[in-house]
Amino acid sequence: MIYGHFVKTTRPNVVNHSFNMKMILYAMLTLYLASHTYKMFDPPNGFHAWRESDTAAVSEAFYKETLNIFKPRTHQRHDKTGITGMEFPVYNYLTGLLYRAFGFSHGIPRMLSTFIGLLGLVGLYRLAHFLFDDKIALISVWLAICSPLFFFYSRKIQPDIIIFSGTIWALFFFLRYIKEESLVNLVVSLFLICLSGLVKPTALALGVPMLFALINKHDGAFRFLLYPRYILLAPIVIAVVFGWNAYARFLSERYELQVYYLGGNQLEYWQATDWTGFFKRVFRSWLIELFLGTVTTIGLIVGALYNRSWNNSIRLMLLWLLGCYVMFFVTAQHMGNHHDYYGLIAVPAL
Repeated sequence: MIYGHFVKTTRPNVVNHSFNMKMILYAMLTLYLASHTYKMFDPPNGFHAWRESDTAAVSEAFYKETLNIFKPRTHQRHDKTGITGMEFPVYNYLTGLLYRAFGFSHGIPRMLSTFIGLLGLVGLYRLAHFLFDDKIALISVWLAICSPLFFFYSRKIQPDIIIFSGTIWALFFFLRYIKEESLVNLVVSLFLICLSGLVKPTALALGVPMLFALINKHDGAFRFLLYPRYILLAPIVIAVVFGWNAYARFLSERYELQVYYLGGNQLEYWQATDWTGFFKRVFRSWLIELFLGTVTTIGLIVGALYNRSWNNSIRLMLLWLLGCYVMFFVTAQHMGNHHDYYGLIAVPAL
């Protein structure tokens, strides 16, 4: 009787609570989509018009010329073929396919970016719910929507939004694999981190929280090194990401056309970096004004003051953020005034 009474009195509340949480999530996502309809069909414009134009040019080449994803072409070809090395052009390729299906429109890549951003928000909800609870998951989604950096690049004709969404889902499936030990989750996670790294190698920052999760699973020891599947993870990702980078450099040299930055002498770039400006950007101006925004900054401060326990979920987020900042230092010179989108990898953790 006690058990039956408990079920009757609490089950409707649980169902109603779950329903209410979902309705709030749907409302947030609807607001996100509605806010992105403004000037949806505009051509490349604004501060990053140059980067949007580069992306749109490759997409248009896939549309009008060839769908060979291994030989992306740009308009800046002069008397060349236009084939050049670049990040893995999955975004451009998808845009080219959509052009062929629906016709050319600047609205198509913007819709694609918005959709990828939407997937990232859903993934962030799933990840935060997995690690914490539904209330924190909803707050996380709302704060992400309020991030100026995320809001801006989730409607631009640029591929960088992929690393936001891809890394979130990669970490989610990896943590679920650790819990359930389902090989499918591991394969999906590996695919997503490789895809994100192919777009921007800074996505490899995810390796820090993943390593922590593995160590934590084995009670703080490195016993996971006894399992071949874990040992092979890092080499596979590194081989895929840097293998493509090497191939992209080969394309630029082979076809004598370099449009995209593919790395170089890192020491020279560090020496050329205005370190004072770099620290101001990533720790002050960009952190508050771009990565977080006013609403999220207040939320972060309140959350830090309210929190009284440093559990493994919080440690995981902090280590994720640490991994992001390690990548910021590695790409310090390239994170100049024109490359704020490299900071997208830090937004989910924040």
